[in-house]
Amino acid sequence: MPFLRNTSLLFLFLGLMLFEAPQVQGQSRITADKAAGLDAFGGFTGLDNDYYGPDKNYGVTLGGDYTHYIKRFRGLIVPAFEVRGTVTPGGTVGERTLEGGLKLGTTFRRLQPYGDFMIGNGVITFPLPAVVEPGVTYRTRDSSFLYIYGGGLTYDLGPRLSLLVDYQRQYWDLGKSGRTTPDRFYPQAVTLGVLYRIPFKAYKTR
Repeated sequence: MPFLRNTSLLFLFLGLMLFEAPQVQGQSRITADKAAGLDAFGGFTGLDNDYYGPDKNYGVTLGGDYTHYIKRFRGLIVPAFEVRGTVTPGGTVGERTLEGGLKLGTTFRRLQPYGDFMIGNGVITFPLPAVVEPGVTYRTRDSSFLYIYGGGLTYDLGPRLSLLVDYQRQYWDLGKSGRTTPDRFYPQAVTLGVLYRIPFKAYKTR
């Protein structure tokens, strides 16, 4: 699929760029002295809605993480709880999601790769046709419980700010919706954005 091919090329390009960047010997943001962290992130999202043909949706994603640093792992395993919301309007269907779940990451100097698994709720909207027939009931929206998995990378620009690249694959099930088979589809989303680490007491070093 072109969307998957473009996504793979994006991750490959970012990985090569980071590999070629000078390695900074300064202190990583994840140290044995930090107990917890709170991050906020946002970015531009491109979505393959997987519902009508090759149509793409574009919108925004906003979210936050609560991270608990386990001292004995020294940044090798970094668990976090994440919540996020995404709005991606489109010409054929629009999709909105709200989700939360577990995120596991690791750290190498300025680079933090991660994977996540989340559950949530999604709403899909259908625009009315150009010509509306009297007496006909049109389906304008539906919703689904969601299962989501994915992963991504953050790259530290400084002690508070990071670049973010994120990928998600979603599982939607709208039921039969008048069909003989369940109405299931599997959107894929890529988000490019920034992450900001919010200072608070539990984040300070002892």
